[in-house]
Amino acid sequence: TTGNVDVSSGTPFTGGEEFVFVFTDDNGVEQNKVVTITGDGSTLEDYNHFVNGFNSTTNGIPAKYLASKKSDGTLLIQNTINSSDKFKLLLQGVNKILYRS
Repeated sequence: TTGNVDVSSGTPFTGGEEFVFVFTDDNGVEQNKVVTITGDGSTLEDYNHFVNGFNSTTNGIPAKYLASKKSDGTLLIQNTINSSDKFKLLLQGVNKILYRS
């Protein structure tokens, strides 16, 4: 499923805010991994920083999860091994959440 969730009561994120990625590991244990972003998300550089931070091997997110930019400019996060996998991207204080699960 691909979609947008409008959280209009939030405010745009700012530099240094943390985004939490939640997934279930191979042992069935739910894991919470943090991705920190710089900037306010309004520029391509900010967007690329998030994608690169998410795809970094240093944050503990398994390499099978990949973040990329779709042709329409929205964020795509997918499990490259198991397309039916369920995961969560927790973004606090943002106007819009763009996701794929």
